[in-house]
Amino acid sequence: MEQEMHTDVHHHPVYGYQFDVFLSFRGADTRMKFTAHLHRSLVKEGICVFLDDEKLEKGERIGPSLDKAIEGSQMFIPVFSADYASSRWCLSELVQIFQTKRVILPVFYGVHREDVREQKGTFETSFLKHEKRYNRDIPEAWRKALRDVGEMSGWETENMGDL
Repeated sequence: MEQEMHTDVHHHPVYGYQFDVFLSFRGADTRMKFTAHLHRSLVKEGICVFLDDEKLEKGERIGPSLDKAIEGSQMFIPVFSADYASSRWCLSELVQIFQTKRVILPVFYGVHREDVREQKGTFETSFLKHEKRYNRDIPEAWRKALRDVGEMSGWETENMGDL
């Protein structure tokens, strides 16, 4: 399945990267509000952004275009929301992002950093389901990425109103 990508074609990122910023998010939670606002604001400032429209079907793996976008991005902004961990695509993307060893600027959108770090609340519920479906190694890699990102400084959006 073809993936739609939104980028600012007028700006060329520095240091040989295809994108300045890769936005990782759970579409159903944040696409129309927070992520759309963030994307618009970054592009307005001349920042070249990769925004995946997340149209992977069940059973599809992260495709080569998404792999290339991750490899071609200078930094990453994962937007953690209540349903982020329910998506194996978001979790696999996060593991790949960590493998690049580049800058990650996490946003905790309506979730507590501790819930992400310790997989509590909706994150715990999602992992209980994942652990029934996948062999142990896959959820463990996802848990490690969430623990690591939960240790990073980032933004918590609880006080940002209705974005």
